[in-house]
Order: sequence, then C-alpha cells, then structure tokens
Amino acid sequence: DDELILKISDLCSNIRGQEIKYYMNMEYQDLLQKTNNKRDGVFGLNELPDIYEKILFLIRDLTSQDYFEYTIEKK
Repeated sequence: DDELILKISDLCSNIRGQEIKYYMNMEYQDLLQKTNNKRDGVFGLNELPDIYEKILFLIRDLTSQDYFEYTIEKK
C-alpha cells in the first residue's frame, strides 16, 4: 500500500532528523562547556510528541490491514 509506505518513510525521515538534532545538541553542549555558558534549551524536543503520534497511528493503520498478523500478550 503506497500510503503506508509514505507514512513509514515520513516517520523514518522524522526520526533521522531527531538523530541529527541529538548530535547537534551534543556538539552544542561541548561548546557551552568550553565557554562556561549555560544551556537555554534543547533542539528538537518539541517534535517528539509528533513522532510518537505518527508511530501510534502507523501501528493502528498496520494492524487494521488484513495481511498483517499480530499477537497481543498480556503479562
């Protein structure tokens, strides 16, 4: 299904973007430490809820497909 493939691709792109922002945060933190400055915020933090929402909607869309098999185990 092309729509599901596009959703997966979009999600992967968002996750990769977060990974890049994580490394930017690490480099920024190193610079702040070298200059004895304090951090004002974190790059990309406000985008995480959107990624989590996309994951949940993708799971819902996948599990509603006839060809997708899954098992839910309760512990």
